[in-house]
Amino acid sequence: MHTTPWFHATDIPNVPPQNLVQIGIGGWQAPRPGVRVGRERGTTIMTVTDCVEMGVEAAAQRALQVAWDGTDAVWLSFDVDCLDAAFVPGTGWPEPGGFLPREVLRFIQLVAARPLAGIEVVECSPALRQRRDHRAHRDPGHLRHPRLPGARRSPPAKGSAMTTQVRNTDPTGGPDADDLRSIGYRQELHRRLGAFSSFAAGFSFVSILTTVFQLFALGHSFGGPAFFWTWPLVFAGQLCVALVFAELAVSWPLAGCIYQWSRRLAGETVGWFAGWAMLVGYIVSVAAIGIALQAVLPAVWSGFQVIGTDPSITSASGAANGILLGSVLIALATVISAVGVRFMALINGIGVTCELVGVVLLLVLLFSHAHRAPSVVTKTLQRVRS
Repeated sequence: MHTTPWFHATDIPNVPPQNLVQIGIGGWQAPRPGVRVGRERGTTIMTVTDCVEMGVEAAAQRALQVAWDGTDAVWLSFDVDCLDAAFVPGTGWPEPGGFLPREVLRFIQLVAARPLAGIEVVECSPALRQRRDHRAHRDPGHLRHPRLPGARRSPPAKGSAMTTQVRNTDPTGGPDADDLRSIGYRQELHRRLGAFSSFAAGFSFVSILTTVFQLFALGHSFGGPAFFWTWPLVFAGQLCVALVFAELAVSWPLAGCIYQWSRRLAGETVGWFAGWAMLVGYIVSVAAIGIALQAVLPAVWSGFQVIGTDPSITSASGAANGILLGSVLIALATVISAVGVRFMALINGIGVTCELVGVVLLLVLLFSHAHRAPSVVTKTLQRVRS
């Protein structure tokens, strides 16, 4: 405890100064004025040097004797910066030459042998301990020297202990759990999906091909075949966005993505707005499912037009039928999700596989039945008509 609060603690009516004991103040750099003031106020001060010379057992017994002399209860306040700075860098006042962890543990064991009124841990600094803008959490210096984006550590030398890879079979352990612990979270998700299932989940969620098919007619009607060149441009822009998201996900691998990243980068207010904007986007996306189904399914088979006879989405029967198809799909998706993650991954994997195979077959058929040369993608709609 620092000198000022320690000074005022001696004025508390039910805390006599002669029962106050301070152990390990300032590490090896014990501030002489603080020690002098503490002793002038009638408290007992034992520096790290005192404890080393006395020994942990004797120092603890001395502290207990003073603290329990004529008192009804004893309160233990544990200041983490009494530990050497090499073990506790995440504190407001790191103290070189402080206690070793085993010495502190022994102190606590001896002091807690007799029931305490309570114990508190102070001087923690989560802002220093939970920095997570890098991936160097296994490097002892990562708390003070964050890794620059793109930097990599050299691999361990052959023959060193670090070359042996140990497979962690615990779904809540391993490097992911270590990452989350470093920013104050506990791993609670059981990651049982394989690489393809994870890819399939992202592929179906983003649904790139669905957007391409939906907007092809719109783009072609405005720009003709030359609108093809908008795809590489959009791809390059979206790739930049994906790289930004990847860097953010590496730094903060938490559920809530947009909210979590925005909150840590720009503050609570921006995070709140970003989270709500993302939620509204999800709601709109779910509503758009009905429109997408109505635009495709009745054209494939007239039996999907359950309500009315006009499949146009702008008609009353088409809009109502789209709502029906979307509701049925959402209900089925909810049931599949409720059955379990593995079953959902299986269904999703089958769907994505069929989609990919279908796209490959479609490309083969299109290229094998081409009626125009590749140069057609350089022509606008007006030039094609002329």
